Amino acid sequence: MKLPIYSRVAAATTAAVLIAALGACATTNRPKTASSTGGETAAKAAAFRYLFTNNASALNGNAAAYCIGSGSAATPTNPSPELLSSLSDVRPAVQPISACRAGERVVDSAGRPALIFNLETTECDGVTSCVFRGGYQEGNLSASMSMYRARFVDGRWQVTQEGPMAIS
Repeated sequence: MKLPIYSRVAAATTAAVLIAALGACATTNRPKTASSTGGETAAKAAAFRYLFTNNASALNGNAAAYCIGSGSAATPTNPSPELLSSLSDVRPAVQPISACRAGERVVDSAGRPALIFNLETTECDGVTSCVFRGGYQEGNLSASMSMYRARFVDGRWQVTQEGPMAIS
């Protein structure tokens, strides 16, 4: 039995809509991977950006440089070139921690007032959630330390402070 033309068009349209809907589900429900979210480096970059704009330093955006370190606050190391590159659009310029000196106040290699920021990864699945311990140092009497969580939500890393902040 042959169906009328409008029934065949309706059946073909319904099939096309179902195929398109299934295809959309397949692409939007794919599991996130470190390469699709940027992994720990992207999470750490987001956390540094959060610290750059959410700190209690007197200099804040008037620093000549932001010097960043990774690892323990007691013995921070220079960040990876990939992390530095991901922050190349930030002003003031982001430099490795070795470009600054800390003392009574933090200064860059030219002796201008700067801020040091450091983050140590405490846990990270490398895909959708990382926790960092870190903060800033402006000098002997101006620094902070807290915990920060970066979550990959709606296609970008979002950072929140977790727990109390220690400020001097």
